[in-house]
Amino acid sequence: MSHLLSHLLFRCPLLSLLLAGAAGIGTLDVFQRSCQTPITGFLFCSFTVTKNWDFLKFREWSNSLPGKIKNVELYVKCENGASVFLPWPMRARSLQVVDIQGCLIRGFYDEYEAPANHSDSIVDLKMAHCVIEENQQDHIHRSLHRRPSRSFACGQESIVVMDTQNLTWTFPRFPVGPRHQSHSTQSRYSCNYTHMIYLEETFQSLQEDGPIRRRYPVLKVATFSSNNLSCLPDRARHWSAHAPLLEILDLSNNSIKQFQFDDPVDNHTLYVDLRNNSIADVPRNMTSYLKATRAVIIDLRHNPIRCSCDLLNFRDYLLQIRTRFPEWQNGTSVYCRMNERTLDLVTDLTSQTCEDY
Repeated sequence: MSHLLSHLLFRCPLLSLLLAGAAGIGTLDVFQRSCQTPITGFLFCSFTVTKNWDFLKFREWSNSLPGKIKNVELYVKCENGASVFLPWPMRARSLQVVDIQGCLIRGFYDEYEAPANHSDSIVDLKMAHCVIEENQQDHIHRSLHRRPSRSFACGQESIVVMDTQNLTWTFPRFPVGPRHQSHSTQSRYSCNYTHMIYLEETFQSLQEDGPIRRRYPVLKVATFSSNNLSCLPDRARHWSAHAPLLEILDLSNNSIKQFQFDDPVDNHTLYVDLRNNSIADVPRNMTSYLKATRAVIIDLRHNPIRCSCDLLNFRDYLLQIRTRFPEWQNGTSVYCRMNERTLDLVTDLTSQTCEDY
């Protein structure tokens, strides 16, 4: 059952769902009123939370339902600073769609060391404008001394579309690198997201995965825009190892100052959006990204690029893109900066004029 169809079902007057907005949501009668089964085996639940809501009680209730449940969709919208108790990775009986909006999330790490209590089932996960509550001392202790279960570290590998936007924590985050971690936390997990085609992590602070290997064999689009990144994440730099079929990599609106990507794989083209970053100097080997049957097309518009003869290779790169990939020619209108007020098109540079800079 599609995400869109479930929305239509919720709005159908015949179903007339009662959205739960009472204080202290979590009783079984509230679940019964807020969940409908318009099709045998399909359960659609929508909650508007004004105080608090408990995923564990929802999981207990759904486990108790008689008969076969094929698909559960869960939509939770919080109002006026309401909270939800929501342990990652949100495993529950046949839960396939999760949409959490505007909530204070408590208990996020409660199943940090717990093994999976349900098999992977989520295919569509969306979380937006949420704050994850965390105690700073607990964060330090967990990072230094505790080892996450594979269930927590990988999440649900069944996900097809993962869209997380504007997730924040209740205190400023900081990475705890391997050299600061105890030996027990350094075991490496391999997570294989064999179904994921779309990954979005925007308007949040990203951290490197450390000892966790993540592979996305069929991923097409990855978006890490507006995360205040100052350097490329490892999975972006080595994209071909993590996501060999990736077609679009969005790193726009960050603070990246330099870049280097793996060579393109056979018969495959990757578009990298690096617009609106802080790149002043472009690598001198840009044409190496253009192979006979494959390419990495890098969009560097709206960066403070300095004009110099070092850009001649970049000029050739842009001109080749115009010829070989006309569908991307808009991305070749890149300007370099002569001074604070004067801009020149990189494609207009010559070996004579560049010496004037």
